Amino acid sequence: MPQIANQYSFVLTGIFLLALMAGLLAWRRKRLGAREAGVLLLLAILLAGVWFALRPKSAQSVTVEQIRAQFGQGKPVLLEFQSPY
Repeated sequence: MPQIANQYSFVLTGIFLLALMAGLLAWRRKRLGAREAGVLLLLAILLAGVWFALRPKSAQSVTVEQIRAQFGQGKPVLLEFQSPY
């Protein structure tokens, strides 16, 4: 469970913020009208856009042979290992 919460913390936080905003808007006006629904929809679109822009992309796999072929070609080789999370 902690790993899922870690990997999807932005999504979970966004859902929590949308629910909180819906609750506050409904409590303020005693109902959820078109204006409040529009604000929630705009916030949801903004959060989805940010998530799609900032989410980690899957890296292309590189074989060991491709890396070894670059050694000794006269240029320095920088090996960088990254995790998408």
